[in-house]
Amino acid sequence: MTAFLLVGAAASDPALQDARAMLRGRGEVSGPDAPRSGVDIVVASLPAGTRAVPKDLAELARSAGAWGLLLWIHEPMVRPVTALGEGNVVLASPTSRQHVLSALDLLLGAPVTGAGRQALHRHFWAAWALGAESSPFFAMHSDSLGATLVHAATTPRPPSARPDCPAKLANQAINQAQTDSRRGSLLREALGDDALVAHLSPDGGHWLVYWPKALAPLWLYSPLRMPARWSVSATLANSGVPMVRMPAFPGDLLVAASIAEQDIPQLLTALPLGALDVLRTLENLTRRSMDWGFVVEVR
Repeated sequence: MTAFLLVGAAASDPALQDARAMLRGRGEVSGPDAPRSGVDIVVASLPAGTRAVPKDLAELARSAGAWGLLLWIHEPMVRPVTALGEGNVVLASPTSRQHVLSALDLLLGAPVTGAGRQALHRHFWAAWALGAESSPFFAMHSDSLGATLVHAATTPRPPSARPDCPAKLANQAINQAQTDSRRGSLLREALGDDALVAHLSPDGGHWLVYWPKALAPLWLYSPLRMPARWSVSATLANSGVPMVRMPAFPGDLLVAASIAEQDIPQLLTALPLGALDVLRTLENLTRRSMDWGFVVEVR
C-alpha cells in the first residue's frame, strides 16, 4: 500500500479536505509529525507564484526515501496536471476531483479497461486501447529501447521466413541504420507501405514517425508548442514524404487513433486535459473490432 506523507498546508488546510480523503482511498496517509521512514510520496501545497520545487521539500523527499512528490498548485496552470522530473514530480490543481484522480494515476498508474494497456518508463508513458485483441497493433518499450508502436495490416516475415513482431522489426531498422533515409528504406522493406510506426528515442529526445499512408490520423500536442496541436499524418500526406524526425520535449503527447470520423472531435477535446484523459477517451471510442489508438507522453 502506498504511504503518503502530508506536510505543511497539505496536512491542515480545510480547503484540501476532499483531496486528503481521496489520498486515503489510495493508501496510508500520515501527517508532518509521523516518522520519516517508509514514505512513498510526499504531498505538499505550494503558494501562488512559486516557480521551482522548494529545496526543503526536495531534501525531505530524499531523506524520507520517497520516490514521488505531489504538489498542489493554487493558481491557473497551462495543464491542470503535469508530470516533471521523469514522472517523479506531479503538479496538480486540488480544486477538481478529476484533477486529483489524474495526479494519483500519473504517480501510481491508471486503471485501464477492455483491451487497454500502458507502460511507464523513465522518460515516457505509453498506453494504447484496442477494439479487439486481434487488432494488428504491436508495441515494444523499455528504458534502453524507447517506445516503438506499430500498426501493421499484415504480419511481416524477415528473410528467414519466420514471423516476427513488427515492433521488433521496426526497432531493429531504426537502430541499425545510420541515416534517416536508410531507416525509411529499412522500414519499408521490413513492414511495407501499409504499416504505421511511431518511435520515441530512449532519452525522450526525439520522435521518429514512419507514416507512408494516411491510414489513421496522428497528432502531436503540447501546450508549449505553437501551434499546440499539429497533424503529423496530414503534413506527411501533403508533402509526399513517408517519414519525419522531430525533437521531443517533456509534456509532448503523440496520439494516433483509427476511430469513427464523428468521434475525432471528442478525442481532440481530450488532448489539452492530458495523457490519462486521452487514454480514457480512446478506451471509450475504440468500440469496433478494428478500432485502435495510442498515446505517448514524454516525461
